[in-house]
Order: sequence, then C-alpha cells, then structure tokens
Amino acid sequence: MTLNKINSKLDFTRHLKSPARDYWWHDDFLSLMQKRLKLDTLKNALDIGCGMGHWTRTILPFLEKDAKITGIDYNADWIKEAQKSETSSMIFKEGDACTLPFPDESFDFVTCQTLLMHLNQPEKALQEMYRVLKKGGVLFTAEPNNYTNLIRSNSAQDALSLEERVEHARLYALLEEGKKMSGDGFTSIFYKISGMLNTLNFKNIKTYRNDVVFSIYPPYEDKQQQSLIEMILDFEEQGYIYIYPRACGERYLDTACKDSVLKEKLINLSDKLFRLYKEQITNKIFEGMFAGEMIINTAIK
Repeated sequence: MTLNKINSKLDFTRHLKSPARDYWWHDDFLSLMQKRLKLDTLKNALDIGCGMGHWTRTILPFLEKDAKITGIDYNADWIKEAQKSETSSMIFKEGDACTLPFPDESFDFVTCQTLLMHLNQPEKALQEMYRVLKKGGVLFTAEPNNYTNLIRSNSAQDALSLEERVEHARLYALLEEGKKMSGDGFTSIFYKISGMLNTLNFKNIKTYRNDVVFSIYPPYEDKQQQSLIEMILDFEEQGYIYIYPRACGERYLDTACKDSVLKEKLINLSDKLFRLYKEQITNKIFEGMFAGEMIINTAIK
C-alpha cells in the first residue's frame, strides 16, 4: 500500500498548523545532536513526509552553512503551503516515501519526523532512505512514544477513577491495534526502528530521547503552555477520541473491538476526559503534561 493511499484516510492538516509544533525541539538539544552526528558537515539533505515544512525549517540551520534541503510529501495541499517558505536553500515537492523520486546515493543526510508511525510498510520507506543516502550518510528519524503519559500524567486524568484510568489505557491499546489492522500504520513503531535499521545494514545505530517535556500549570502565561491549551481545546471541540479525529477513532475501534457495548463505554470515557480537560482549563486548575516523548534513531550508511 502506498503512502498516498494510507494517508487519504487521515487528515493531519490541523495538527500541522498547530503552534504547539514550534515547541517540539530545544535548540541546545539539536546543537548537541549536531555535534554528535557532525550535521554541520552535511550539505545535501532530504526531509521525507515533510508536511508543511516545519521540521525541514527546524533542522536546516544545524546543517552545513550552505546546505540545501528538499522536503517531500504525498499531500499536494501541504506542499503548496510549504512552498510559501521556500528559499534557495530549501525546496518542497510531492513524493512518496516508499518510492522516492531520486537516484541512488543522492543525499548525505536523510530525516523524517512522525512519518513511519503512519506507514503500512515502514520497512519499505527505510529501504528507500538507505538507497538514496550516500555511503557514510546520516539517517535521523523521530517518532513519538505516546504511551509515556497515558494513565496518570495530569489533573484531568487524576479526576478519573482507578477503573476509568485502566479503561483509558485499554482504549488507547484498541485504537492503536485498530489503526494497525486498518493498514494506517503502527503508532508505537518507535521501539522497532533500531532493529529494522540493523536488518537493512545501517551502521552505528543509536537511540536518543528528545529532552522536551510539555508541562502545563496555571495561569498558562507561557507561550508553549498556551499553544498546548489551544490544542487540547481544539481536540475537545472536534470530538476527538484520544488522539484521533472522531471518524478515525470510531473506525479503529470497530476494527479492533467487536463488543459494541464496550466500544460505546470507551468513547464515552474519552468524551468525559476531554470535558474534564475543558472544565479544568476554564477554571484554571488544570496542570500536568499532555504529550508523548519523542524517540530519535540515528544511523550511518
């Protein structure tokens, strides 16, 4: 199944436009990764699944000063948006992660952020990354671990009963399984990537955790906190089921859960939790964390 076909079932446009993405990385952490990987010696880069170009713009300053980076994505609308920020050092074009439109050994740096989790065949995309990397080139992938703060990481979750918190974990597991069964990718792909890279004969494989932690506390005056509050309220307004738009969440539960009573119970639980988020935010008593950690895998061809 191609990337095009997979992602036609999911629309991440609102996610890509969220200001919360501006706070996913600390510059000093990326400077450390620059030093570890010698990113400032790399001149020709590729960002796969670039969306509207957020990660492309973020990573470019850490490459060689005259580096050029190409961002590709299957979604024509996202590419049109990304092209508004094109420069002589940064261009965007349509392309499929599983059939990259580039010759062998075209780039000395290949990267992707929150891409592999949405692919039905992530190993095929990684094979393509290996193909287009030059010998000695650097691969940098970043995928989230959304399990990290699933059960009890903020005051809204704490307001649930113990049974409800356990059921919330069950909801996430069923959503993830339904997504995988539907061919929309595996959300927890992060833990498999290093082994997949090893199978593909990548060398010097290393795994890191991004150092950003999203912490929210009243009165929400920090810009990062305000962006997260805006995202949570947007999820609630749209009727999200955990981290999925309503229609997708219902479809994933239909796929993985044949018990209609349980399905309704879990959806009601998700709705309750989002009501608690909204109520606590409105009353300025919400505190805690609301985001998973980012897991980074790097390797050399």
